[in-house]
Amino acid sequence: MTDKIISITDRKNRETKTIDWENRGKTIRQLIEELKSFENLDLPVVISLDSGTTHRPISLVGKKDGLCVLMHGGNEAASDRAPGV
Repeated sequence: MTDKIISITDRKNRETKTIDWENRGKTIRQLIEELKSFENLDLPVVISLDSGTTHRPISLVGKKDGLCVLMHGGNEAASDRAPGV
C-alpha cells in the first residue's frame, strides 16, 4: 500500500492543510462508534484495499503484536463481492 497524503486548500484562509487520512487509522473504540451510526446493523462487513473496487468479507478478527487485525480467511480467487452484497 502506498503512503497517500492529500492536501486540501482552504480558500478562505488561503492555506493548504495536509491530511494523512489513509494512514492515521482508527482505534477499536472509534470503529465501534462509527459502526453504531449505521441504520442497518445487519449489513455484511467487507474489507477493501482499493477504495471498494474489489472487496472480501471479513471472516476473522484477531489480535497480533498489539493490533486488532481484520482478516479474510477465504480463497483469493473467490468472487469480488461478498455474499448478500
